[in-house]
Amino acid sequence: VAQHAFHHIESHLNKTPNEYIRWRYANNGEDKESLVKVTMQFSDAELKTQKTPFEIQFVDDESSKITKVKKGVTELCGG
Repeated sequence: VAQHAFHHIESHLNKTPNEYIRWRYANNGEDKESLVKVTMQFSDAELKTQKTPFEIQFVDDESSKITKVKKGVTELCGG
C-alpha cells in the first residue's frame, strides 16, 4: 500500500478497519478523505465560474427540434 494512503489514519486509531471504511464512505459512498485533497479545494475565481450558467442544447432525433436549456453547476464530486 502506498505511503500516502496512511496520512489520515492517525486520526482513526481508535477504529477497527471495518469501522474506518464505514466512516470514510458513509456519505452516500462519497470518499470523505478525497474531499479534503488539494485538487478539491477551489479558488474564488473557480467558485464564481461554477455559479455562472451555461447553455446546453438538445436535439430531438425525430423532429430535429433544438431545445436550449441554461444550467449551473450545483456540486462537484471528488475522486
